[in-house]
Amino acid sequence: MRYLLIITGLLLLAACKRSDTARTITAEAAAERHVTVVPAAYEQYVVNAGGRGSRPMRVLRFPGAEWVEWEFAFDSTAIYDFSRESYARDQYDWNKLVGLKWDFLRPRNNTLLVGWRWNLETRQLELAPYLHADGDREMHKPMYFVVPGERFGVRIDWSAKTSATFTFTKAGEKPVVREYTFSVPDGDPWQILHWFGGTQAAPHDIALRVYATRTSAD
Repeated sequence: MRYLLIITGLLLLAACKRSDTARTITAEAAAERHVTVVPAAYEQYVVNAGGRGSRPMRVLRFPGAEWVEWEFAFDSTAIYDFSRESYARDQYDWNKLVGLKWDFLRPRNNTLLVGWRWNLETRQLELAPYLHADGDREMHKPMYFVVPGERFGVRIDWSAKTSATFTFTKAGEKPVVREYTFSVPDGDPWQILHWFGGTQAAPHDIALRVYATRTSAD
């Protein structure tokens, strides 16, 4: 009986190992199956209720780079509803997901940003390029859509020097690419990360997960 129990235990252990192996998926296999491999580790940044900038604060510069790409995911905290407030129309102000600034103390001087907002009707997060050129503000219509929990990529490329290209990606989907006129300043840009507003401050804690940050200089 004792030996039977030992043998049974070994068989169960082997089955568990096979099950673990079956749940492991490579990036190549994930692409073929149109699913996303979510790593165990990510950095989380939170805009606290009543605030605007995310915490922890992270000062990051990209020396020698000509493009930067990030991988993100929002969770359900990205859902907000101003429809019952006196400022209901501010629902469609653009918040800032990520961006680049060449003037550290004057981020509205020359800046490349990606805006985000929650659409109450479609129940999706809308994304769009958002630029500051020599102090002017240039906003665009929504061009990419994700839902809470969905991992997606953003790439900003300024290698052309006279234009900037925004690329949005998701596993299993064709990238969406847009190019805009932009005179790239001299020097290396600094990162802008996760800012709420628009006119209003965050109505509750809003979290952003950053899975990866890569540059052409890596």
